[in-house]
Amino acid sequence: MSIASWLGVVPQDEDLPWPTITPPEAIVEDRSSLFIGYAFPFPDLSGTSPLVGTRSERQNVPAKAFPNIIATLLSHLNRTVQPATVPVDRLPDHLRSAPPSKRGAMHDMYAATTHVLKFARDGSGGPSDWARWEGEDDDGEKWGASKIAKVLKEENAEDVIVFVSRWYGGIMLGPDRFVHITNVARATVRAYKAEQRISALRRQLEALDARAVELRASLSLPSSDGAYKPSKPTSYADLTEERGKRLVVARRKMIELLEKKLEQTRTAPSSAPDAMDKKRKADEDGEDEDLSTTGTPSKKLKAGVKAQTPDVSWPGSFLAEEDPKAA
Repeated sequence: MSIASWLGVVPQDEDLPWPTITPPEAIVEDRSSLFIGYAFPFPDLSGTSPLVGTRSERQNVPAKAFPNIIATLLSHLNRTVQPATVPVDRLPDHLRSAPPSKRGAMHDMYAATTHVLKFARDGSGGPSDWARWEGEDDDGEKWGASKIAKVLKEENAEDVIVFVSRWYGGIMLGPDRFVHITNVARATVRAYKAEQRISALRRQLEALDARAVELRASLSLPSSDGAYKPSKPTSYADLTEERGKRLVVARRKMIELLEKKLEQTRTAPSSAPDAMDKKRKADEDGEDEDLSTTGTPSKKLKAGVKAQTPDVSWPGSFLAEEDPKAA
């Protein structure tokens, strides 16, 4: 029983994942035969595929369920992906006039690799809790799947299934077919890994942007309606790996500056009263100096600061300066 059946979900073609975009290097024509590579996450790690349920459920998918998952993906590849993506003019002559449902490849060989939990393990023990799982099938193209599996190992690919589909044109290619299978598989795996790196950068940038929005909200004054209005989120649909790396560095520096600025605003209020107290005390000391017992005006008074007339009842130096004749 498949995981989809176990979960009570019947996956539809529109719900199933699509393969990584096949690069030009993963499409090879030779003497009327056509080779095309496809790569799918395996099992789907997006956490939304009906094949494996949620991400937490994916961790408990037993290896015995993998053949059914692969069969579902293979059916999806034949019925939906290939008819929608393979140019008719690149098919062998005898298939070009056939209806879409009859244009499928003669051989859909594959190799897959992922990790499964060992018996009685829950993953909390780290890498030692996991075992590598590998699967492959020639689909009639003898030794073809082993060539794909070798590429997966050489490219250190993980959690992926790679199909190499061959449309046979009627001419036997001999050992050349293995060269084509290897080259197509390698180009497909490299494109898949590049897309995975870009996806990781995209998630990283989205997380950094969310952090920047939080910091700006803490630093910014509310709008007229009393709520902070963040800017429109940046789209990373056309992100490249090189640009993504540059943006991550730039976002981290920006967040570092925002965090420093926020820290400064948090410490400023506590130091402000101290500064005001110091200024008030300095002003009071200045007033005492202006009214010193020497009777000599201070520098501030000499500079044009008018002193207030003292209260005659105030004892001190000003009473001592009364006219001697008055006594």
